[in-house]
Amino acid sequence: MPTIDDLSRRQFQVGDAEPRYELFIAGERWSDHAKEIRYENSEAEGGSNLNFISRRSMRGLENASVELWVGYWGAPLVKYFQGTLKRPMPDPPTFTSTAQALGPFAEMAAQSFGEKKVYSGVSLRFALYDIASRAPNLPRGTTEVNGGEGKILEDVEYLEEVTLLEATSQITEKMLFVQADSSDGKRVYQPKPTPGVTSRTKAIYSPADWAEGGLKFEERYDAAYSKVVVFRRGENDTYEVREEFPVGQSGRFPAPPNRTCYVAEFVGTSVEAKQAAYALATRLSNDEVKFTLEQLPINSNINRYDQISVRDVMVEERDGFYSENYDLLITDGLSLDLTDWTPSYTGEGVRTARTKVGSARAHIPWKLSTGVLDKPGS
Repeated sequence: MPTIDDLSRRQFQVGDAEPRYELFIAGERWSDHAKEIRYENSEAEGGSNLNFISRRSMRGLENASVELWVGYWGAPLVKYFQGTLKRPMPDPPTFTSTAQALGPFAEMAAQSFGEKKVYSGVSLRFALYDIASRAPNLPRGTTEVNGGEGKILEDVEYLEEVTLLEATSQITEKMLFVQADSSDGKRVYQPKPTPGVTSRTKAIYSPADWAEGGLKFEERYDAAYSKVVVFRRGENDTYEVREEFPVGQSGRFPAPPNRTCYVAEFVGTSVEAKQAAYALATRLSNDEVKFTLEQLPINSNINRYDQISVRDVMVEERDGFYSENYDLLITDGLSLDLTDWTPSYTGEGVRTARTKVGSARAHIPWKLSTGVLDKPGS
């Protein structure tokens, strides 16, 4: 039996696979009453959310469970969103309601501790599970913490008015962890990945997989560094942890020897500091990009902070044509609009390979016209 991803690719390339979805609110099928459904999962939104318009009254349904399942005829549906209904706004003239459902992390933005809480002498893993247990709307098993046992917290204090999302955001950033909703309704915490270094590729794409203009790059330039130093000072200005790693030269001219990228107050062991220094130095030595990838088939297995790879991207420069490969990390967000059934991914990445495949085209002055369209390599 074909999978949703197989049929999505076929729909994109051939157009004979018909998409479908099922929306449930409080366990009741709502698919025939909803339109303009859009799923988003981003840091700016605090997590995942689902926006849609309902042709049926939603009075009394606030805080009800919401599930979105997507797929194609001929394959089992897969769960793409799970959350709770918020802010149904009726529009009497049109007899519709505009609604939003919030996923696990976005829901935590409105939930506070309700008491003073101090974490000291406990692991990051313990603290994250404890904070998650304070979100009453979530059943057991919806929180997943990957790692964090060796990261010990000392005197981390939260007052009663601090929200759970504020706490997890502060604590994960300090510990070099990230947090994101997954499509199966879980909240996942994991060490911060680096594109091309600490991430495993979930999917590989080529230009045949997206529509023209679907991949956009924006160059990043954080300045050239000679090395990375990761450290934490203790009492009397002595180093408890200090590791460094050289940054490979990417251009024609080296950076000044004292042009150093410092990561201060690192929380972790010397081994973890060495790994962090290596990952950052590798990233700085590669050609970094910000990217947007859209107008491509659905892949139900991809979540935020997953890595995807693109291959055989053709680039024209003054001396010829190049085929480039990139590892891309979905850090900023992903979305799915059920109007056109294509996802969008945004984040950061690095170029991993570059091969010259053709000579430069001859320069033709603007005032002349040959009447011939030249092609790469001709």
